[in-house]
Amino acid sequence: FETNSIGSLERVEICYLDMDGDGISELLLRSNIHDHLILRYHCGTVYLYEYSYKEMARVYEDGSYSWSSPTYLEDYSHQYGISMLSFNENSARVSSLYTIFEGENESYFTINGKLASKSELDSLVESRKNIKEVTWTTYTLGS
Repeated sequence: FETNSIGSLERVEICYLDMDGDGISELLLRSNIHDHLILRYHCGTVYLYEYSYKEMARVYEDGSYSWSSPTYLEDYSHQYGISMLSFNENSARVSSLYTIFEGENESYFTINGKLASKSELDSLVESRKNIKEVTWTTYTLGS
């Protein structure tokens, strides 16, 4: 993962999850620093997608995942939210369920890419409260 190769890691966590709802599970690998690799089989080929721990923090059983912006923006604002992936041949497309923008002077929210009120966001967050994080299985890698 990024600066580490899988072979140099002492352990890796894995889970199988249908991230895009097509009935076929993807294999997710999580490194000890919580970077993620997604392996997806499609038409005889395995595709690899890599995400840092900020791009994909927590992964949920419905295929969604939380994320946060890797750095503060120019106005010291910060973004975070919940997104989902869909796959098209050899590429992955991100769809935002909701995003929270917290700025020094203002904050705002989007749901499915459209501006939303705090109460709409609160309602969506409440509707997701029973969606659990995936269960990871740890494997120790040997030489």
